[in-house]
Amino acid sequence: MVSTLAGSGFDGAQDGLGSAARFRGLSGITIDAAGNLYVADSHNNRIRKVTPAGMVSTVAGILSSAPSGIVTDAKGNLYVAGGFSISKVTPAGEISILAGDKGRGFADGPGRLARFSFPSGITIDAAGNLYVADKENHRIRKVTPAGVVSTFAGSGQEGFFDGPGNVAQFNLPSGITIDVEGNLYVADSRNNRIRKVTPAGMVSTVAGGGKTHSWHDPFDIFSSAPSGIVTDAKGNLYVAGGFNISKVTPAGEISILAGEDIASDSGSAAQFGWLFGITIDAAGNLYVTGASGISKITPKGVLSSLAGGGKTGFADGSGSAAQFDLLRGIAVDAAGNLYVVDRNNHRIRKISPAGAVSTFAGSKIGYANGPGSVARFHYPTAIAIDAAGNLYVADSYNHRIRKITPKGMVSTFAGNGPSFIGTGPSGYVEGGFANGSKSVARFDNPVGIATDTAGNLYVADSGNFRIRKISPKGVVSTLAGSAKSGHVDGVGTAARFGELHAITIDAEGNLYVMAGDVIRKVTPKGVVSTPIISVAAQNNK
Repeated sequence: MVSTLAGSGFDGAQDGLGSAARFRGLSGITIDAAGNLYVADSHNNRIRKVTPAGMVSTVAGILSSAPSGIVTDAKGNLYVAGGFSISKVTPAGEISILAGDKGRGFADGPGRLARFSFPSGITIDAAGNLYVADKENHRIRKVTPAGVVSTFAGSGQEGFFDGPGNVAQFNLPSGITIDVEGNLYVADSRNNRIRKVTPAGMVSTVAGGGKTHSWHDPFDIFSSAPSGIVTDAKGNLYVAGGFNISKVTPAGEISILAGEDIASDSGSAAQFGWLFGITIDAAGNLYVTGASGISKITPKGVLSSLAGGGKTGFADGSGSAAQFDLLRGIAVDAAGNLYVVDRNNHRIRKISPAGAVSTFAGSKIGYANGPGSVARFHYPTAIAIDAAGNLYVADSYNHRIRKITPKGMVSTFAGNGPSFIGTGPSGYVEGGFANGSKSVARFDNPVGIATDTAGNLYVADSGNFRIRKISPKGVVSTLAGSAKSGHVDGVGTAARFGELHAITIDAEGNLYVMAGDVIRKVTPKGVVSTPIISVAAQNNK
């Protein structure tokens, strides 16, 4: 039997009894030992109390940012997750910031030195430690009673991967709770799964298959979250994401070229683990990166493993003897050599056509230019190659575009501002935004990169929600997008993007951008559109 305890169904902020009270945008809820409810009244920026009799009052307001998650401890203190911080509200209604501050970003550390990016769910253990679903950082964070923040689980890379906390992946985790044994259960929203995190930080999946099919929605066209994209000479797009490779024709028809909707080590169909990057060579062979290996798919659909694919780690060598740790972007040169971004190893690896793996550039986490063996990167993500064989790397957490010559010399091609600072396990600091010369321009977590025949680079600048253009001389401008996120087609800065991933370019100079689960097209003049993709091929799967 369902009944209404409080609220009228109309927006507002009125306190009162039962249906006389009003709320606006409710999100989190918790309960104390006396049976009083506390709710995060998100759009009113308040915490409201509801007694067992339905009497509504405001116990904290107005908070600095919209509250999302809420939990109470044994002493009656409330802890609120929202915006970019964790707030504490005492029984007397006193509000203080326990951890984080007004700035968005990622950093572990004490109190206000820590950074969050839209923390959502929050729970508490018997010792008073808080666990926060740090939604857009794709991590589960731990906050001690003293306000010291650490990363409990999640590598920070959006995706799906079970395993130890430092390599596990989440995709926009939102809700979180804890059982009597200290196990956490996380609503991993974009993965459509319930994940379990043990007290030791081991992550597993306890429910959900990850499928998000909605054939009636033209913007929900892929069976798994896409992350890599490339185009062939005929204008076909190939999209890597989840456990399969999809093909999108110029007419917008989509089909699964290889793989299935689930991961498996056996079966009559080619099946993969989670896929990330994709490229194509002159002969039409596709190469895709998974977490720890590279696979090859011929034009006839024959699949083979080229390198890695075993346990996660770092090792040069031939074929399966090589080890990688979260491969992302991939590019191929005229001789058929592959270059892959080994993200968690902070290196660029080279794979010969015979599958021999070597380290081309990078040493350990940080920021340094110079010869490949001493250069440093900070969680690089994407890579592109020009006609002269120069590589360009989206060095995501250094907020820069790096250039690597064919001889392995690394320099900064564009980008300025903060970089690796060595604080906490990742040393992350927030980027910025500025157009101009290579030494003035600023980026915020660039994640995709492509180059055209004239030597211009195009960057998916995810933290700035923009597509940036870099001339051969390193001058940076904005081709499309603005500071406001969203999904709006239009010209130049009138267009809006939300979640940006990979980017590719066709023979006519049109860009195709993975924006969330949608492919957006950007013409050379900056006209942004969302082509309607036919789902007929998938309907007939």
